[in-house]
Amino acid sequence: MRRMPGTGLSVLLFLSLGFAQGGSPPPGSIRGDVFTKGTNGEPAVLPGVRIVLHGPITKKTESDAQGAFAIDSLPPGRYEIEANTPGLSGGLAVEVTPGTSSAVPLEMNVTIVS
Repeated sequence: MRRMPGTGLSVLLFLSLGFAQGGSPPPGSIRGDVFTKGTNGEPAVLPGVRIVLHGPITKKTESDAQGAFAIDSLPPGRYEIEANTPGLSGGLAVEVTPGTSSAVPLEMNVTIVS
């Protein structure tokens, strides 16, 4: 029986460690609720708000009937969230970390018309 030389064993060990570590970090996500303050000061949900995410990548979505939104498969990094609907706008910054979901409340305010 023939023995594997030390160099060959070293190469195999190096390759197995490289495959075990994987490549890129797992994606993260952002989940949130879009709202404004009602006349009584209580939060009022806003459906159909256009949401644009700017950061390492750009993605768009819209809030659902309960004012909720979700953006998945995001590479880690800092993102700016921009939200608009007629007469209202809002925005904030959020840090997405690998393999986690960031929860954000997004308050909309009256847009000043000039």
